[in-house]
Amino acid sequence: MKRKLYSTYFVLISLSFGILSFHPPVKKSFEKFLKKSTYTYIPSGNAWIDGQEKSVSGFYMSKGEVSNFQYLEFLTFLKSNNQIDKLKICQIDSLNWNNQSNTNSKMTEFYHTHPAYRNYPVVNISHEAAELYCEYISQALSTKYPGVEVVCRLPTYDEYVRASRGDDPKIAYGWNSNETRNSQGQILGNFARIGEECISKNSETGKFEVNLKGIPPFAYTHNDLLAPSESFWKNQFGLYNLSGNAAEMIDEPGIACGGSWSDPGFDVRIDSKKAYKNTDKTVGFRVVFSYLKDSK
Repeated sequence: MKRKLYSTYFVLISLSFGILSFHPPVKKSFEKFLKKSTYTYIPSGNAWIDGQEKSVSGFYMSKGEVSNFQYLEFLTFLKSNNQIDKLKICQIDSLNWNNQSNTNSKMTEFYHTHPAYRNYPVVNISHEAAELYCEYISQALSTKYPGVEVVCRLPTYDEYVRASRGDDPKIAYGWNSNETRNSQGQILGNFARIGEECISKNSETGKFEVNLKGIPPFAYTHNDLLAPSESFWKNQFGLYNLSGNAAEMIDEPGIACGGSWSDPGFDVRIDSKKAYKNTDKTVGFRVVFSYLKDSK
């Protein structure tokens, strides 16, 4: 029975990390695995925050947000190993797609389970659930690669900024640009795009105001709310959607960075932070890790 559980465990983690796609021999080192994984190395460098330089040690970060498919594998593992307490904590709150002004029954029913959304970011989970997912990945990799001590976790704010801004202190967005479109006019990320037709000038105050009256909800977005985790344009480190798509949890509970699909351009800048409570349909996460030794 124990052998069967371990077998299930490794099949699940193999799918999550893409291990089955290249079948590395057991003797190959963890470093060789990393070269073909869905993670990329962020070298040591500076994070520019509020005009100050902060030194950040090197780490690995997943190229995209953790997907629905990867997270459902995790839930399957918890269920198959009878980890009921953790399973309760890690449940997806799909009812978040509904609110007082909008009932999105299709997203509630399909977003987290339908194959069409398997590569889209998982949202509507708690900070504690994201931490347990990181713990699950740590244990699986450490078991798969004896002699390697892997510490998977949520990023610090400094790490998020370092990964997003790279080596240019003046960059505003996580796709290595200060613009929201490229030279061909293509949108570079997934966020709420409010055009000139929505902006008016108040004749009394002289201030510009946004007026969405008469515009269908999210008619100003390009995607069906969220987009796949690895979509749009990657940055200098090969990372996707650090600005927009799903706002991303950091190690500080209740704080997400980079804005989401429902936020306008100014609010998906690298410096943007948003508060959230419990679970949120606009908030997801990605995994970072460092490893301490490789005996091979």
